[in-house]
Amino acid sequence: MKIILARHAESLCNQQQCFPSQGEGLGLTKRGREQAQQLATHLQDHIGDTRPIIYSSPSLRTLQTAEPLAYNLSCEI
Repeated sequence: MKIILARHAESLCNQQQCFPSQGEGLGLTKRGREQAQQLATHLQDHIGDTRPIIYSSPSLRTLQTAEPLAYNLSCEI
């Protein structure tokens, strides 16, 4: 079994330098969406035939990071 941890991609809160609790409803920047897609592509190329399980917090930025992963890897969040 492999466990892979990934932090959310760049969010608007990162850009605005606010505390995460202040930016809970802020999603990813354009760059963050690109980073999430790059992560999804990278993992798709390296995960093999393993059936992945994706866990995410309910915050918008983490869900937006996880969505491309779930799509590319054909699994649910």
